Parts: sequence; structure tokens; C-alpha cells
Amino acid sequence: DTKTPYARVDDPFQKISPTKLVAETPDKANAFLLASRAIPINDLHSDFAALLVANQILGGSTESRLPNRLRTQDGLSYSVGSALQPSSIDANSKFLVYAIFAPQNLSRVEEGINAVFAQSLSTAPSAKEIEDAKKSLLEERAIARAQDKAQAGNLVSQLFLNRTWKESLARDQAIAAVTAEDVHRVIRQYLSNDAFVYSIAGTFKNAGQDKASTNP
Repeated sequence: DTKTPYARVDDPFQKISPTKLVAETPDKANAFLLASRAIPINDLHSDFAALLVANQILGGSTESRLPNRLRTQDGLSYSVGSALQPSSIDANSKFLVYAIFAPQNLSRVEEGINAVFAQSLSTAPSAKEIEDAKKSLLEERAIARAQDKAQAGNLVSQLFLNRTWKESLARDQAIAAVTAEDVHRVIRQYLSNDAFVYSIAGTFKNAGQDKASTNP
């Protein structure tokens, strides 16, 4: 047993300039793109529920905007989407966009991502998108609460964070109350195209593809 007492390491928000990291991975058939940005809130923030809904609309389900554009419309990526990684303590959550694709399609993949974010920044989501996203999120949360493994994890997390099921109920209620205006506001406030960091890996040198320089 260690004699050093436990001490949590803080992980504060840090603003990072837009960056693109490209790695050549010889002999790999597929390329992978990951775009990430930090968001200066935690999961108790008043904007968190709207960000959950925004993520669900952008890329959190197979019917969301990113898969519809890159997979269904353009046929560029079977695995594409987004994720919101919440922080429960520090005001430092993460928003991610990912895609797996053929290396020669890098510029088209970036173009598709850019188009989805441009649309989302300029126009509020439809009422159907909002209702479908909220219904899906609330169903996922209810199903998770019915699973023993998830219940055990929730109880451990609540003990660590000094929370109860009241916070979970409050989040469900906040999700149910989210409006299209709320989602459009948080997209414009937190997901504009000025702070994404790209990490891209693939065999691009022999794929007739240069290193594109656009950001979502």
C-alpha cells in the first residue's frame, strides 16, 4: 500500500490555438481523423443539457447530421460522428468529431465536416431534430439506469462527487426543457470553427491527397 495520500490533480480549461497534426501511417488501408476542442464548462453547468442535445443532432446518433452528410450523402465514411466528453469537476469538457475514411478522400471529408458545422452555426435545428434528439437521450439514460453495471458505476461516481440521484433527475428535466434556440446558442458559443485541434493519421503520400488545411 502506498503511504502517499490521494490527491486529485486539477485539469483546468486551457484555450488552445487551432492546430493540425498529420501522421503518416504506411500500409494502412484507412485514415482516421479526430477533431477536438475544450469547452469551459462541467456537467452541472446550465448549458450542459443543450450541449448534449446539440451533440446528438450533430453526430451523436446514426441519423445525425455528420453521418447523414459523410456516410449517407457522400459515401465517404462508414464510421463518423461526434461525442461530448463531460467533466464532472473542472470546467473543462471536450467535444470531439471523428471519421474513418480512405486516405484519398481527406479533403472531401473535411469539406463535409465544414459544411455540417457551417449549417449548424447559421441555422437553428428543426423542431423534429430537437424532439428526436431529446427522446433518444432520455431513453438512453433510462436504459442505462436499468442496467446493473451502469447502476454500480453511477453509485461509485455519486460517492466520489458527493451527489445523489437528484442531479440525475435534474439533468433529465433540463434535457426535456431544451429548445431549438438553446441548441443554436450553445453551438455558436462553444462550437465555432476557431478552436478545433485536428489529429489525422493515414497513408497520404501515395494517395494523391495533400494535407488539407481547413477546420470545421
